[in-house]
Amino acid sequence: MATDTDPVRLYADMDAAIADGDYDRVLTCCNQLLEQDAQDADALRAKLVTLIRMDRYHEALKFLDVSMPPAMARERVFERAYCLYRLEKLDEVQALFRTVDVTTSLQLTHLKAQVAYKQEDFAAAIKLYGILLEHAEKDDPNYADLVANSIAAKAAALASGQELSQKMMKQDELETYDQLYNAATFSIANGQLVAAEALLRKAREVCRSSLLEQEYTEDEIQEELATIMAQLAYVNQLLGRTAEAHSIQQKLLDTKLGEKTVLSIVVNNEVALQRPKAKELCASHRRLQLAGDSRIGRKLLLSQRRQMAANRAIMQLRLRKYKSARDMAKRLRAHQPGWSVPYFISAAVPYYQGRKAQAMEELSTVLAQHTALSEVRIVLARMAMHAGDTDKAIALLGECQADQLLDDVPTLALATGIYESAGQLDKARAFHLRTGMPKEAMQDFTLLVKANSDDKEALVNLVLACADHQPALAKDYVGALAAPPIQPGQLSSTELAALEASAPGLKRHGDKSAGPSKPAKAPVKRKKRANPPAKHANPDEAPDPERWLPKRERSDYKPKGRRRGAAGKLATGPQGISLPGSGGGGTGSARIDGKR
Repeated sequence: MATDTDPVRLYADMDAAIADGDYDRVLTCCNQLLEQDAQDADALRAKLVTLIRMDRYHEALKFLDVSMPPAMARERVFERAYCLYRLEKLDEVQALFRTVDVTTSLQLTHLKAQVAYKQEDFAAAIKLYGILLEHAEKDDPNYADLVANSIAAKAAALASGQELSQKMMKQDELETYDQLYNAATFSIANGQLVAAEALLRKAREVCRSSLLEQEYTEDEIQEELATIMAQLAYVNQLLGRTAEAHSIQQKLLDTKLGEKTVLSIVVNNEVALQRPKAKELCASHRRLQLAGDSRIGRKLLLSQRRQMAANRAIMQLRLRKYKSARDMAKRLRAHQPGWSVPYFISAAVPYYQGRKAQAMEELSTVLAQHTALSEVRIVLARMAMHAGDTDKAIALLGECQADQLLDDVPTLALATGIYESAGQLDKARAFHLRTGMPKEAMQDFTLLVKANSDDKEALVNLVLACADHQPALAKDYVGALAAPPIQPGQLSSTELAALEASAPGLKRHGDKSAGPSKPAKAPVKRKKRANPPAKHANPDEAPDPERWLPKRERSDYKPKGRRRGAAGKLATGPQGISLPGSGGGGTGSARIDGKR
């Protein structure tokens, strides 16, 4: 008869516990088996995997080093590497990979791809995922995850500024909601916001339907949908639909998400979107501090952590904590010297303090050191225009390359405004039509006209863009602008004359051909009524010539005497004395309404 400590019975209990997902019971069975035989290979492997499944990575590493025989421990390369990966010890993982041939194991290749993605070596991650997809079959359960991870690596590479080949830009058929979500992220990085929105909405539908089939609860479904909805709100924010973005983000904040990473991103996006009022700044500042937890930051990409740090620095600016804002900007510059935002934050400190010339001087120094920062040059041009120095603004614009200057609408509007204010209308028009890029200008205005056929301004710009490049096409669009012809006899000569006379902004000096004029009415003369005499006025005496002056300005005005004594004396003293409510106390802290 088998006892409770019989190995056969223990292994049977372990199998049942594994099927139920009860890892505490599995661990108990493993310990009982190892008490009987410390070299039981099956029990050793089962305990190691169980510790990893329970997220007890430190204990798993200690178990590998202490309890396992050295020969068996050396064979457990994947388990050791996975524990180090989950503990964010990525350099140790890479060192471990250099001691083995990773290509002999698809498991190790997959883990190496994930480590490369985590270290933001996206080119290596894309290459490794390509190798994995070549060896995987489409009916493999892990195939869909490999496709999703490959798309995510491509999206991150594109967002970081790397260029992808045409082969890499192509995507396979998307099936799971993870694939759809990552494809939407890829479209965002590629600037295709409308396509990204459609993919996210489809991902939301697929996610809900697939999780309902797996009998997930509504709370679990909402938790899984949170990532998709947060990205959808971000797309709406980029498309200028701030009300819809705010509505989605507010719902996510009200649901009290368990996933802190998504919550952190939503908080940052909401604060950046709403630009809280003065009375809401402290609450928004606390939310940003909570969202900036270092434990959450480890799960984010460098670009995400960088943007969140910039948001916190901007919040310090709005709270008028200028030294803190400068210190945070300095740390950002140390990590990202080629990013323009930290320089803007530093220059904003003297700008907010009314020292605009110093702000311009700081940015000019930055531009001299980092000539590739075109955003700094454009901001300097804007500040010069506001300062009335049009020549300097034009000189700064002349240093910009065409693709840098004409990338977005605000910059294009700035260039046009500067040249228009300088009276250089030909250059203003040239910027409007994207000089040197007639095909791109035609494409832009064609999209606007297709989106709204009633947009006459876009149609006019399209005609101008086509005039030199495709004159025949320009004539076709001119036809759409022409007014319908007036049939003979449709308007009489009198109506035509009245129509001409009603044209706004048209002056006619002595034009007698406009038609018969009506006799002008003589102006009506109104009698002026004499002012009534003042009360108690003596008609025999001349009125006082100073009667309309204020009393204090009259020659006979005498001020009333001041009260004498200590109560009437003003508080006097040397300049700089500390008086209650004067704004400066002994500690140097400000007083507002008598409160420190």
